[in-house]
Amino acid sequence: MERWLQMTSGRGPTQCQWVVAQLARVLCEEAKQAGLAAELLDATPGDAAGTMRSVLLSLEGDNAESFCASWVGSVKWSGPSPFRPHHKRQNWFVGIERFMLPERPEWSERDLEFSTMRASGPGGQHVNKTESAVRVLHRPTGISVVAREERSQQRNKQLALARLAAQL
Repeated sequence: MERWLQMTSGRGPTQCQWVVAQLARVLCEEAKQAGLAAELLDATPGDAAGTMRSVLLSLEGDNAESFCASWVGSVKWSGPSPFRPHHKRQNWFVGIERFMLPERPEWSERDLEFSTMRASGPGGQHVNKTESAVRVLHRPTGISVVAREERSQQRNKQLALARLAAQL
C-alpha cells in the first residue's frame, strides 16, 4: 500500500531547509535499500540554492508502513551549517508526518465541501496573491481539515483529503 511522508522545515531557518533537502535524499536511499519504491511527489524550494521548505514523498512496498513509522516526528540533524560554518549551533530540527491514503473513500463527493484561502506565513507575494490553502468540510460529521503546507492547491487538496480520511 502507498504511504506519503511530508518533511517540513516549518518556520525554521535556512539551515532547517537545507536539512529537509538532505533528509529527502537520505530517506529515499534508505527506502530503496529496504525494497521500497520511493518517489518525490512535490517539493517547495527554500530560500537558498539546494534547500527545500517541504518535500512530499510517496513510498510503496510491503513494509512501507513500518518504514514510515520509524521516521515520523521531529528529526534532529547534527552538523555544522553550510550557511554559517563558524556558528556554535549544530543541531537542526525538521518535522515529518505520515499519511495513509485510503484505497476507496468512505464518503460521497456530495458530502464534502471544499474552500480555498490564502496561506499564511512567509512566502512573499506568492502567499498574498494565490489561494493555495485548502479546507475540506465533511458535512455529515462536521469535521473540517486544512492543508496549507504546499504551494500547489492540488497538493494541498490531496493532503487535506488524506488528513480527513485519517480522522474519519
